[in-house]
Amino acid sequence: MEGRSINVRIWGNRSYNSKNAYAINSVIVGPLYLVRNYAWDFSSTGNNGIKNGKGTGKAYIYHNTFWNMGNAGMNDSDAPPQENMEIINNIILSNGSYTFEIGGVGCVLDYNNHDNTGVVKIKWRNRIAQEIYQNLSEFKNAYPNQEIHGISVNSSFVNPVGGDFSLHWFSPLIDSGMHILGFNDENSPWPFKRSAPDIGAAEYQKPFPPQNFNEQK
Repeated sequence: MEGRSINVRIWGNRSYNSKNAYAINSVIVGPLYLVRNYAWDFSSTGNNGIKNGKGTGKAYIYHNTFWNMGNAGMNDSDAPPQENMEIINNIILSNGSYTFEIGGVGCVLDYNNHDNTGVVKIKWRNRIAQEIYQNLSEFKNAYPNQEIHGISVNSSFVNPVGGDFSLHWFSPLIDSGMHILGFNDENSPWPFKRSAPDIGAAEYQKPFPPQNFNEQK
């Protein structure tokens, strides 16, 4: 997906134990949409959920789940960094260096969960310097217009080791996301179920009650 990336749409993919799950280095024209994808157990050093950098085209990164990343959920490996990205309603669990390594002009982060069962550290790259923040609160204090609704909690997945990233009924991510027209409203392919969208790739589904097939009537 590297290059001009004009009207590129990437959704519903599941990636396991590789180098970079999705490479969008760089989005020159756009728009590019990366929506409701999974990547997990990219645990070797240097592995990322998304590799990005250099472009100025618009990229929309919505409702993805990246778990056990060896380096970062998003890694901006080139200078200048990728500009004009909207990164909303994602879950990042990094066991490497950073949750996010980004920072181009026009980038917007909000409603993301920097899962606190892993490393919560942000490298904000601008054209002048690279700034490293040791936790989400420190980043939000430095950039009060970023991650206004961002959180850092345990996502409470059902069975992430087994690749099941459904949310438990008690997950704090349920009803905690941002309403995005066309991507989680009632007329979209992924309508939210209750008062607000959930954060991450999977919308919570209430389990069916247990059935007693031996019951006599």
